[in-house]
Amino acid sequence: MAPRRVLFVLSEPPYPVNSGSRMRTGMFIDAAREAGLLVSLIYQTDAASPPPAQWADRDYEQLWPVQTPQERPTARGVGERLLAKCSQVFDLLKGRPWGFSGSAIDEYARQFRAVVNSHRFDFVFCRYISTAQFVLPEHGLLHGRVIVDLDDIEPIKAARQLAQTERPFTYRYYRSRFNNYLLANFHKRLAVLDQVLVCSEADRRHVLARGWSGNVRVVPNGISVASDTCIAQYSQQAWSAKALLFCGNLSYGPNLDGLQWFLDRAWPLVLATHPDATLHIVGKTPDPLLFRHVDDKSVFLHADVPSVLPFYLTASVAIAPILAAGGTRIKILESFANRRPVVSTTIGAEGLDVMHGDHCLIADTPELFALACCELLGNWKAAETLTLQAHRLVVAKYDSASIKAEISQLLD
Repeated sequence: MAPRRVLFVLSEPPYPVNSGSRMRTGMFIDAAREAGLLVSLIYQTDAASPPPAQWADRDYEQLWPVQTPQERPTARGVGERLLAKCSQVFDLLKGRPWGFSGSAIDEYARQFRAVVNSHRFDFVFCRYISTAQFVLPEHGLLHGRVIVDLDDIEPIKAARQLAQTERPFTYRYYRSRFNNYLLANFHKRLAVLDQVLVCSEADRRHVLARGWSGNVRVVPNGISVASDTCIAQYSQQAWSAKALLFCGNLSYGPNLDGLQWFLDRAWPLVLATHPDATLHIVGKTPDPLLFRHVDDKSVFLHADVPSVLPFYLTASVAIAPILAAGGTRIKILESFANRRPVVSTTIGAEGLDVMHGDHCLIADTPELFALACCELLGNWKAAETLTLQAHRLVVAKYDSASIKAEISQLLD
């Protein structure tokens, strides 16, 4: 019998594994491999980050890196900025994917069309709705099943981000109308695809209620909790370091907004109680806005690191100050698996089967968030108890080994 093949359609390479998005991508790729499929990738990248040489030999059947600029050139002057903004709006209204510059859209679409015209796949797997938009025009050419993973529901995220802005009411009203029109039309097109995946039951209900798809399945975010990939214990030495840790994509809007909120409003309150505390921000592609907070005395930035594990080793408390997002946060599961106590907002912990005081501390104002951090920094027993209960939860419900077995069933 001929081997079965799957093509993963990605907006970025899945390496290094330094963000929740790449961890989820890796979980699906590993599950496909364990199900016996030959895995190929098409992904956007830049010329400065070629894939490791061992990829083609060991892990993947074929790789198609689309080397295109990921951002539009910075426009100069009011007129150029206005034209650039109008061009972005027109691109969106025409159904062109966001997250790609104009030239990247055209080049990615051209290469994707060439791939599916010359190769046959049993499955085409799109990570994010943006990459699904390259698949939709070619849907009739595809012989296999097409699956899209909506691990971050864009309309939910957009509405929450808009609610956080301090722009005038008129702006927020018309921007909300525009978002609703644009995103609803974008998602309605998914109905022609074979299956939609989401990472929580709340997201599944959201998709079904709006009729975006009739075949929606929950595949929760997961984390490997094997002893060789996670920290085996939470030591009093690590706790006494008074080091807070944030891990995530540092150009992703909700992460950036949440960090700014924490740094501007909660972090000074933490330092007032624990002047020797430090904050370590770890992640890929940091936004320049973050650099104004970094002093290399109390706030440290570690960009594009090959592994986050060394930072968990020295962390006392992990934080997830997320104010606007959809889906669920792998960064919280990662902290649970690495036996570190977590302070999160309600939205940060949304979609996970956690309880305040049992698995993490949840706070939604700067004052309460800072108070929760201080409580854990000052109380070893409380911090240790949270890590024990959270670790039991992640082993029972969010271990990627069992989730990959569920994914394999999708690929039968």
